[in-house]
Amino acid sequence: MLGPIVRINAREIHINDPKYYDEIYASGTHRRNKDAEFVSFTGLLLSSASTTDHDLHRYRRGLMNNFFSKKSVRGISYFVEEKVHNLMQRFEAFYRCNKVVRLDDAFAAMTSDVITHYCYGKSWDYLDYANLRTDVRKAVHDLTCSVHFNRIFPIFLAVLKKLPLQWLYAIHPGRSVVLDIQKTIYEQSAEAIHGDKYKIGHNDAVDKHKTIYDQLTDPSIPAEERSLQRLQDEGLLLVSAGTETTARALTTACFHIASDDQVRTRLREELRTVLPTPTSSVTWSELEKLPYLVSEDKPSSHFLCPTFRSSLSVEFLQHH
Repeated sequence: MLGPIVRINAREIHINDPKYYDEIYASGTHRRNKDAEFVSFTGLLLSSASTTDHDLHRYRRGLMNNFFSKKSVRGISYFVEEKVHNLMQRFEAFYRCNKVVRLDDAFAAMTSDVITHYCYGKSWDYLDYANLRTDVRKAVHDLTCSVHFNRIFPIFLAVLKKLPLQWLYAIHPGRSVVLDIQKTIYEQSAEAIHGDKYKIGHNDAVDKHKTIYDQLTDPSIPAEERSLQRLQDEGLLLVSAGTETTARALTTACFHIASDDQVRTRLREELRTVLPTPTSSVTWSELEKLPYLVSEDKPSSHFLCPTFRSSLSVEFLQHH
Protein backbone atom coordinates (compact mmCIF):
# COMPACT_ATOMS: atom_id res chain seq x y z
CA MET A 1 0.00 0.00 0.00
CA LEU A 2 1.31 3.44 -0.96
CA GLY A 3 2.13 5.99 1.74
CA PRO A 4 1.40 9.74 1.72
CA ILE A 5 4.55 10.53 -0.31
CA VAL A 6 4.84 9.11 -3.82
CA ARG A 7 7.61 9.74 -6.36
CA ILE A 8 6.02 10.12 -9.80
CA ASN A 9 9.25 10.62 -11.76
CA ALA A 10 12.96 11.30 -11.26
CA ARG A 11 12.43 14.89 -10.13
CA GLU A 12 8.87 15.13 -8.73
CA ILE A 13 7.02 13.77 -5.72
CA HIS A 14 3.38 14.04 -4.64
CA ILE A 15 2.67 14.60 -0.95
CA ASN A 16 -0.71 13.92 0.65
CA ASP A 17 -0.05 14.84 4.26
CA PRO A 18 -1.19 18.10 5.92
CA LYS A 19 1.82 18.00 8.25
CA TYR A 20 4.01 18.92 5.29
CA TYR A 21 2.06 22.07 4.44
CA ASP A 22 4.55 24.50 5.98
CA GLU A 23 7.44 22.61 4.42
CA ILE A 24 6.01 22.66 0.90
CA TYR A 25 4.73 26.24 0.89
CA ALA A 26 7.47 28.67 1.83
CA SER A 27 6.49 31.04 4.64
CA GLY A 28 8.22 34.25 5.64
CA THR A 29 11.22 32.43 7.09
CA HIS A 30 11.75 30.04 4.16
CA ARG A 31 13.42 30.73 0.83
CA ARG A 32 12.51 28.40 -1.99
CA ASN A 33 12.71 28.82 -5.75
CA LYS A 34 9.96 27.53 -8.01
CA ASP A 35 10.50 24.70 -10.47
CA ALA A 36 11.26 26.33 -13.85
CA GLU A 37 9.95 23.34 -15.79
CA PHE A 38 6.67 23.37 -13.90
CA VAL A 39 5.81 27.06 -14.38
CA SER A 40 6.82 27.23 -18.04
CA PHE A 41 3.55 25.70 -19.29
CA THR A 42 1.74 29.05 -19.06
CA GLY A 43 4.07 30.77 -21.49
CA LEU A 44 3.89 33.85 -19.23
CA LEU A 45 7.50 33.56 -18.11
CA LEU A 46 7.82 37.18 -16.94
CA SER A 47 4.64 37.17 -14.86
CA SER A 48 4.86 37.02 -11.08
CA ALA A 49 3.24 33.57 -10.99
CA SER A 50 5.91 32.11 -13.28
CA THR A 51 8.87 33.81 -11.59
CA THR A 52 11.18 31.07 -10.33
CA ASP A 53 13.63 33.04 -8.17
CA HIS A 54 12.31 33.44 -4.63
CA ASP A 55 13.50 37.02 -4.09
CA LEU A 56 12.39 38.27 -7.51
CA HIS A 57 8.99 36.66 -7.05
CA ARG A 58 8.58 38.37 -3.69
CA TYR A 59 9.57 41.71 -5.22
CA ARG A 60 7.11 41.41 -8.12
CA ARG A 61 4.31 40.28 -5.86
CA GLY A 62 5.07 43.09 -3.44
CA LEU A 63 4.50 45.68 -6.17
CA MET A 64 0.84 44.69 -6.28
CA ASN A 65 0.13 43.68 -2.67
CA ASN A 66 -1.49 46.97 -1.72
CA PHE A 67 -4.01 46.70 -4.55
CA PHE A 68 -5.57 43.62 -3.02
CA SER A 69 -5.83 44.84 0.55
CA LYS A 70 -9.24 45.48 2.08
CA LYS A 71 -8.57 49.22 2.13
CA SER A 72 -7.74 49.35 -1.58
CA VAL A 73 -10.75 47.27 -2.55
CA ARG A 74 -12.99 49.60 -0.58
CA GLY A 75 -11.51 52.44 -2.60
CA ILE A 76 -13.12 51.11 -5.79
CA SER A 77 -16.27 49.82 -4.10
CA TYR A 78 -18.36 52.36 -6.01
CA PHE A 79 -17.30 50.73 -9.28
CA VAL A 80 -17.81 47.16 -8.07
CA GLU A 81 -21.27 48.04 -6.79
CA GLU A 82 -22.09 49.64 -10.14
CA LYS A 83 -21.17 46.43 -11.96
CA VAL A 84 -23.15 44.31 -9.49
CA HIS A 85 -26.23 46.45 -10.11
CA ASN A 86 -25.69 46.10 -13.86
CA LEU A 87 -25.57 42.34 -13.47
CA MET A 88 -28.80 42.32 -11.46
CA GLN A 89 -30.49 44.37 -14.17
CA ARG A 90 -29.34 41.85 -16.77
CA PHE A 91 -30.71 38.99 -14.65
CA GLU A 92 -34.07 40.74 -14.38
CA ALA A 93 -34.15 41.32 -18.15
CA PHE A 94 -33.37 37.65 -18.82
CA TYR A 95 -36.13 36.68 -16.39
CA ARG A 96 -38.70 38.88 -18.14
CA CYS A 97 -37.75 37.35 -21.49
CA ASN A 98 -37.88 33.85 -20.01
CA LYS A 99 -34.30 33.32 -21.16
CA VAL A 100 -31.90 30.89 -19.50
CA VAL A 101 -28.51 32.31 -18.52
CA ARG A 102 -25.49 30.48 -17.14
CA LEU A 103 -24.44 31.89 -13.79
CA ASP A 104 -20.77 31.14 -14.35
CA ASP A 105 -20.79 33.08 -17.63
CA ALA A 106 -22.67 35.99 -16.08
CA PHE A 107 -20.30 36.22 -13.13
CA ALA A 108 -17.29 35.95 -15.46
CA ALA A 109 -18.56 38.92 -17.48
CA MET A 110 -18.87 40.98 -14.30
CA THR A 111 -15.49 40.00 -12.84
CA SER A 112 -13.80 40.69 -16.19
CA ASP A 113 -15.25 44.20 -16.15
CA VAL A 114 -13.97 44.81 -12.63
CA ILE A 115 -10.43 43.44 -13.02
CA THR A 116 -9.83 45.21 -16.35
CA HIS A 117 -10.88 48.50 -14.77
CA TYR A 118 -8.60 47.83 -11.81
CA CYS A 119 -5.66 46.95 -14.06
CA TYR A 120 -5.99 49.56 -16.80
CA GLY A 121 -8.52 52.11 -15.59
CA LYS A 122 -10.93 51.14 -18.36
CA SER A 123 -13.50 48.36 -18.14
CA TRP A 124 -14.06 46.08 -21.12
CA ASP A 125 -17.84 46.28 -20.45
CA TYR A 126 -18.63 42.62 -21.11
CA LEU A 127 -21.90 43.01 -19.17
CA ASP A 128 -23.21 45.42 -21.80
CA TYR A 129 -23.19 42.83 -24.58
CA ALA A 130 -26.50 41.16 -25.41
CA ASN A 131 -25.28 37.68 -24.54
CA LEU A 132 -22.70 38.68 -21.91
CA ARG A 133 -19.22 38.29 -23.40
CA THR A 134 -17.05 35.71 -21.67
CA ASP A 135 -13.89 35.93 -23.76
CA VAL A 136 -11.52 35.89 -20.79
CA ARG A 137 -13.18 32.81 -19.35
CA LYS A 138 -12.89 31.05 -22.71
CA ALA A 139 -9.23 32.00 -22.88
CA VAL A 140 -8.61 30.54 -19.41
CA HIS A 141 -10.39 27.34 -20.42
CA ASP A 142 -8.27 27.10 -23.56
CA LEU A 143 -5.10 27.51 -21.53
CA THR A 144 -6.03 24.90 -18.94
CA CYS A 145 -6.90 22.39 -21.67
CA SER A 146 -3.40 22.72 -23.10
CA VAL A 147 -1.48 22.60 -19.80
CA HIS A 148 -0.31 19.00 -20.04
CA PHE A 149 0.59 19.28 -23.72
CA ASN A 150 2.64 22.42 -23.05
CA ARG A 151 4.50 20.76 -20.19
CA ILE A 152 5.44 17.75 -22.32
CA PHE A 153 6.25 19.78 -25.44
CA PRO A 154 7.47 23.20 -24.18
CA ILE A 155 9.13 23.92 -27.52
CA PHE A 156 5.68 24.23 -29.12
CA LEU A 157 4.70 27.09 -26.82
CA ALA A 158 8.08 28.79 -27.26
CA VAL A 159 7.66 28.78 -31.05
CA LEU A 160 4.09 30.13 -30.87
CA LYS A 161 5.18 33.06 -28.70
CA LYS A 162 7.64 34.17 -31.37
CA LEU A 163 5.04 34.27 -34.15
CA PRO A 164 3.16 37.49 -34.99
CA LEU A 165 -0.50 37.51 -33.95
CA GLN A 166 -1.58 37.75 -37.61
CA TRP A 167 0.12 34.43 -38.31
CA LEU A 168 -1.50 32.81 -35.30
CA TYR A 169 -4.95 33.87 -36.50
CA ALA A 170 -4.27 32.13 -39.82
CA ILE A 171 -2.71 29.01 -38.28
CA HIS A 172 -5.28 28.50 -35.53
CA PRO A 173 -8.56 30.38 -36.28
CA GLY A 174 -10.34 28.35 -33.60
CA ARG A 175 -8.37 30.24 -30.95
CA SER A 176 -9.49 33.66 -32.18
CA VAL A 177 -11.05 34.52 -28.81
CA VAL A 178 -7.79 33.80 -26.99
CA LEU A 179 -5.81 35.77 -29.55
CA ASP A 180 -8.21 38.72 -29.29
CA ILE A 181 -7.65 38.83 -25.53
CA GLN A 182 -3.91 38.64 -26.05
CA LYS A 183 -4.01 41.41 -28.66
CA THR A 184 -6.06 43.71 -26.40
CA ILE A 185 -3.69 43.20 -23.46
CA TYR A 186 -0.66 43.80 -25.67
CA GLU A 187 -2.14 47.08 -26.90
CA GLN A 188 -3.09 48.30 -23.43
CA SER A 189 0.32 47.30 -22.07
CA ALA A 190 1.98 49.34 -24.81
CA GLU A 191 -0.21 52.33 -23.96
CA ALA A 192 0.64 51.98 -20.29
CA ILE A 193 4.37 51.80 -20.86
CA HIS A 194 4.36 54.82 -23.16
CA GLY A 195 2.38 56.91 -20.72
CA ASP A 196 -0.86 57.03 -22.72
CA LYS A 197 -2.92 55.94 -19.74
CA TYR A 198 -6.68 56.02 -19.61
CA LYS A 199 -8.50 58.55 -17.47
CA ILE A 200 -9.74 56.65 -14.49
CA GLY A 201 -12.14 56.97 -11.61
CA HIS A 202 -14.80 59.66 -11.29
CA ASN A 203 -14.78 62.96 -13.14
CA ASP A 204 -13.65 64.61 -9.93
CA ALA A 205 -9.85 64.40 -9.83
CA VAL A 206 -9.97 63.83 -6.07
CA ASP A 207 -11.75 60.52 -6.62
CA LYS A 208 -9.34 59.17 -9.20
CA HIS A 209 -7.39 56.10 -8.19
CA LYS A 210 -4.12 54.57 -9.25
CA THR A 211 -4.31 51.49 -11.45
CA ILE A 212 -2.15 48.39 -11.18
CA TYR A 213 -0.44 49.38 -14.41
CA ASP A 214 0.34 52.83 -13.06
CA GLN A 215 2.23 51.02 -10.33
CA LEU A 216 3.98 48.55 -12.64
CA THR A 217 5.20 51.34 -14.95
CA ASP A 218 6.33 53.71 -12.22
CA PRO A 219 9.75 55.22 -13.11
CA SER A 220 11.13 54.15 -9.73
CA ILE A 221 10.91 50.51 -10.83
CA PRO A 222 13.99 49.11 -12.65
CA ALA A 223 13.73 49.37 -16.44
CA GLU A 224 13.91 45.61 -16.97
CA GLU A 225 10.82 45.24 -14.78
CA ARG A 226 8.92 47.69 -16.99
CA SER A 227 9.54 45.98 -20.32
CA LEU A 228 6.63 45.49 -22.71
CA GLN A 229 6.83 41.70 -22.50
CA ARG A 230 6.81 41.82 -18.71
CA LEU A 231 3.67 44.00 -18.70
CA GLN A 232 1.98 41.78 -21.27
CA ASP A 233 2.64 38.60 -19.29
CA GLU A 234 1.52 40.15 -16.00
CA GLY A 235 -1.57 41.62 -17.63
CA LEU A 236 -2.73 38.32 -19.08
CA LEU A 237 -2.17 36.65 -15.72
CA LEU A 238 -4.07 39.30 -13.74
CA VAL A 239 -7.03 39.48 -16.10
CA SER A 240 -7.33 35.69 -16.32
CA ALA A 241 -6.97 35.03 -12.59
CA GLY A 242 -9.09 38.01 -11.60
CA THR A 243 -11.91 36.77 -13.80
CA GLU A 244 -12.08 33.01 -13.34
CA THR A 245 -11.29 32.52 -9.64
CA THR A 246 -13.83 35.06 -8.43
CA ALA A 247 -16.50 34.00 -10.93
CA ARG A 248 -16.07 30.35 -9.95
CA ALA A 249 -16.36 31.11 -6.23
CA LEU A 250 -19.50 33.20 -6.76
CA THR A 251 -21.08 30.46 -8.86
CA THR A 252 -20.32 27.85 -6.21
CA ALA A 253 -21.72 30.03 -3.43
CA CYS A 254 -24.96 30.74 -5.31
CA PHE A 255 -25.42 27.07 -6.17
CA HIS A 256 -25.28 26.04 -2.52
CA ILE A 257 -27.49 28.92 -1.40
CA ALA A 258 -30.09 28.07 -4.03
CA SER A 259 -29.91 24.35 -3.23
CA ASP A 260 -30.38 24.64 0.52
CA ASP A 261 -33.68 26.14 1.70
CA GLN A 262 -32.50 26.38 5.30
CA VAL A 263 -29.34 28.30 4.40
CA ARG A 264 -31.20 30.62 2.04
CA THR A 265 -33.94 31.38 4.58
CA ARG A 266 -31.49 32.07 7.38
CA LEU A 267 -29.38 34.38 5.20
CA ARG A 268 -32.44 36.32 4.09
CA GLU A 269 -33.60 36.81 7.65
CA GLU A 270 -30.20 38.05 8.75
CA LEU A 271 -29.82 40.41 5.79
CA ARG A 272 -33.22 41.97 6.39
CA THR A 273 -31.93 43.31 9.71
CA VAL A 274 -29.70 45.75 7.79
CA LEU A 275 -31.47 45.75 4.42
CA PRO A 276 -35.21 45.93 5.05
CA THR A 277 -36.03 46.74 1.39
CA PRO A 278 -34.45 45.87 -2.00
CA THR A 279 -33.41 49.52 -2.41
CA SER A 280 -31.71 49.78 0.98
CA SER A 281 -27.95 50.29 1.09
CA VAL A 282 -25.36 49.05 3.55
CA THR A 283 -21.61 49.33 4.02
CA TRP A 284 -19.20 46.42 4.09
CA SER A 285 -18.35 47.24 7.71
CA GLU A 286 -21.99 46.63 8.62
CA LEU A 287 -22.15 43.40 6.65
CA GLU A 288 -19.01 42.12 8.37
CA LYS A 289 -20.96 42.12 11.62
CA LEU A 290 -23.48 39.59 10.27
CA PRO A 291 -22.06 36.29 11.53
CA TYR A 292 -24.01 33.87 9.34
CA LEU A 293 -23.36 35.79 6.11
CA VAL A 294 -19.63 35.88 6.78
CA SER A 295 -19.47 32.22 7.82
CA GLU A 296 -21.34 31.08 4.71
CA ASP A 297 -19.20 33.16 2.37
CA LYS A 298 -15.83 31.88 3.53
CA PRO A 299 -15.92 28.23 2.39
CA SER A 300 -16.66 29.10 -1.24
CA SER A 301 -14.67 32.31 -1.56
CA HIS A 302 -11.25 32.06 0.05
CA PHE A 303 -9.81 34.46 -2.52
CA LEU A 304 -12.75 36.82 -2.96
CA CYS A 305 -12.44 40.45 -2.04
CA PRO A 306 -15.08 41.56 0.50
CA THR A 307 -16.89 43.87 -1.89
CA PHE A 308 -17.63 41.05 -4.32
CA ARG A 309 -18.91 38.82 -1.54
CA SER A 310 -21.12 41.34 0.19
CA SER A 311 -22.60 43.08 -2.83
CA LEU A 312 -23.49 39.98 -4.78
CA SER A 313 -24.78 37.99 -1.83
CA VAL A 314 -27.02 40.86 -0.79
CA GLU A 315 -28.40 41.48 -4.27
CA PHE A 316 -28.95 37.80 -4.98
CA LEU A 317 -30.75 37.09 -1.74
CA GLN A 318 -32.92 40.17 -1.85
CA HIS A 319 -34.15 39.67 -5.39
CA HIS A 320 -34.48 35.91 -5.36
